Amino acid sequence: MSNQDPSLQYLYELFSDLPRQGPGNSRSTQNAYSLLKKLPEMPIILDIGCGSGAQSLDLARISGGLVVAVDNYQPFLDFLEKRAIEQNLQTHISTKLGDMFALEFKENSFDIIWAEGSIYIIGMEKGLTEWSRFLRTGGYIVVSDAVWLKPNAPEPFKSFILSECPTITNITGCLSRINRSGFECQDYFTLPENAWREDYYKPVKPRLEEFKKKYKKNREAMQVAAKMETEIEYYEKYSDYFGYVFFILKKSS
Repeated sequence: MSNQDPSLQYLYELFSDLPRQGPGNSRSTQNAYSLLKKLPEMPIILDIGCGSGAQSLDLARISGGLVVAVDNYQPFLDFLEKRAIEQNLQTHISTKLGDMFALEFKENSFDIIWAEGSIYIIGMEKGLTEWSRFLRTGGYIVVSDAVWLKPNAPEPFKSFILSECPTITNITGCLSRINRSGFECQDYFTLPENAWREDYYKPVKPRLEEFKKKYKKNREAMQVAAKMETEIEYYEKYSDYFGYVFFILKKSS
């Protein structure tokens, strides 16, 4: 990790041993999984950009299969392995340190590919196109991605979101990207606000206070904290305009 941007290191530290590194909750993961049809009895699932793996654990529990959880930050994977043991799910979780831009798996290896809040890193079209080779015939790709929920978001909120997600579009735009990537959207739904406020931001807020005390004289770390505080403030004011949407996808016939 030594070659990475120092601000990313601080962001990783801020979220270390927290259950989530982005919006989501167990109910939404379960809802998305319930939309998948004709699955094998014990599916093999690739969870890309798993973070500390809250959804990995949910998927292992729901599916009874094997979840291969991939992230590029080993401490997140270590935390996931610890929680898997605590929840007696260790035989259903396999972690792998890896880069979503260069995944090393055999083709046709997975019944489901899952990416909650992570596909924006590689981009919807690039991710779907490159990952599709790992999907078995009849399999699904399930992603959640940032979208505009309605137009004309106010400034400076709009500029902030564009600085973080420069390719963000609305649901119609996402569906166009999905189709161009050779997939059909079977269903979709918007992540509920409590998946942001309760499951994502609530655990982060006390951690932010600790983080700021520790790094009050460190400019880069304080910039990371300030950006996170701005994100929380903007979401609380403007959640009508912005959210995450789950998309349930199958290869076009």
